[in-house]
Amino acid sequence: MIMNKNLLLSLLMLVFTTSLFAQQLQPESAVFINDLGSTKMVKTVTCGIDTNGYLLSKATGINALSINNVTSARGFSQYFDCPQDLSISGVNFYAYGTSVPSTPITVNLYYANPADSMPTGSLLATVTVNVDSVFGGGILSNLKRTAIFPSPVTVNAPYCIEITNYSGNNVAFMCSDWQVSDGGNEWLSGIDIGGTYLRSYSVNVGGFPYNADFLVDPYVTYDFTAGVDDPTVFSCYNTSSNIMFSEKHPLVENRMYSLAALYGLTDTYYGWDFGDGSPTVSADTTYHTYGSYGNYTVTHTDTLFGWTNTCIDTTSFIITLDTINAIGGWLPDGLDVDYYDFSTTNSPGGITGWLWDFGDGNTS
Repeated sequence: MIMNKNLLLSLLMLVFTTSLFAQQLQPESAVFINDLGSTKMVKTVTCGIDTNGYLLSKATGINALSINNVTSARGFSQYFDCPQDLSISGVNFYAYGTSVPSTPITVNLYYANPADSMPTGSLLATVTVNVDSVFGGGILSNLKRTAIFPSPVTVNAPYCIEITNYSGNNVAFMCSDWQVSDGGNEWLSGIDIGGTYLRSYSVNVGGFPYNADFLVDPYVTYDFTAGVDDPTVFSCYNTSSNIMFSEKHPLVENRMYSLAALYGLTDTYYGWDFGDGSPTVSADTTYHTYGSYGNYTVTHTDTLFGWTNTCIDTTSFIITLDTINAIGGWLPDGLDVDYYDFSTTNSPGGITGWLWDFGDGNTS
């Protein structure tokens, strides 16, 4: 389960490892309380918009970095996987102003550069929201800010959420704890200094690499459809066949969208009902042998435990167990030969087609 503890951590002085930039990140002397740990796993019965809580799930502690465009970094980015087509409609982030009552913050959506996981290419979506100075006791739910794009955007490759403060007003943004390497050496964040991005492993925070994430929760929607690897193979088998059934759904297998993947439990979220009364099997890949001939309806179920949604889909297909014994005879009459078929099958529909190859280049 996601950690559900109150995390009270003092902020540390933040210093860049590079001397190329005069601006430095500024510390905020405050403590923060993570009250969202137990609420991130609330499930609904249907599949809708999911609030991706992957970065918060990694956080054992909460820190903050002060962002402005004069004396500090002007913004940051967070990388996310895209295992299949996704619709991004907005984000949550956690912040408060420390110098003025309200500051405009720009939230952008970009594709991620495969080489460094930083924002790249054309701007996909943008929205500006105001962040007020309400600290709310440092309780994370009180610091949540929501930015909704004018219209959802469908992405088909890894993407970045970029959050920028173009003003000189200090705004503190919540992040996970770099002192204990909450980032897990994934290095998913980048920091924008005057228009130049540094990847997080190039940033030093009080003597520690910035091995952490900014707390950003994208709103994602997806088509969740159960499938079967290579369904064309389910045609004709006999009772001695040990038949393989297999599927690995891209969302179920991705740690950023699936709690099962995050905790290494994906096998339990695939189900196979073989249609012969035998027990249902939970596995991504399994084998089954049928005891008698006939047609069987196999039902396969995928379950995705997301962060705020549970999605379930099923698909069915027919598998046929049959035998056919090809037996032929002939009766010569001079140069003419009559051919006869004596083949047998267990198929309820009988034999529906024949092909004769006479060995002289002719067939019938």
